[in-house]
Parts: sequence; structure tokens; C-alpha cells
Amino acid sequence: TKKRQLEYYCSGCGKKATTANPMFSDRMCRLEFTVFHCHKCGLIYIDEYLIKAIIKHWNKGRNTEESIKSLYSEYLEKIENFVKANFIKKLGYRKAQFLQKK
Repeated sequence: TKKRQLEYYCSGCGKKATTANPMFSDRMCRLEFTVFHCHKCGLIYIDEYLIKAIIKHWNKGRNTEESIKSLYSEYLEKIENFVKANFIKKLGYRKAQFLQKK
């Protein structure tokens, strides 16, 4: 099965977004997420639907009673903190909605 490649474009300049892939280790696993950013415009976008899809896929193989909702909240907070510390505070980026082209 081919993995569908998501392409987002900056809402400021229209150029294809660059990606950053924060990874989080938790117990015996590692989760990798994608955030989209534009260096030229200083904008960054977190696709919450993509985050939820990654968590759902990862959670399918686990024997746990932890809900998708609680996992989603936990990891979204970690990603928000990562973006705030590494892009917003250090580099002056601003959060924005990016455009997905088909």
C-alpha cells in the first residue's frame, strides 16, 4: 500500500510547506508527527486531523483501554509545546491555517 503524501501550501506566499517531524518516546514506543511551516513567511500549521489519524493507526495494535480522545489530547499538547518552544519563541513563527491542494 502506498502512503499518501500530504502536501500543504503556505497561506501567506502559496509556496509548498516544509515539514518538521517531532518525535515523542513513550514507554516502549515512538510516535512521529508532522507539522508544516514556511520559513519565508514565518508561519506554522498543525494539522489536527493528521495527528488524530496517526494516533488512531498507532493505537490499533495496542492492548490498552486508553481512549483515543485522551491520547489525542496528550499528544496534541506535546506537539503544541514543541511548536511553541522551537518555532514560536525561538524563531518568531506564527500559527496559521495552510492550504491543501489536490
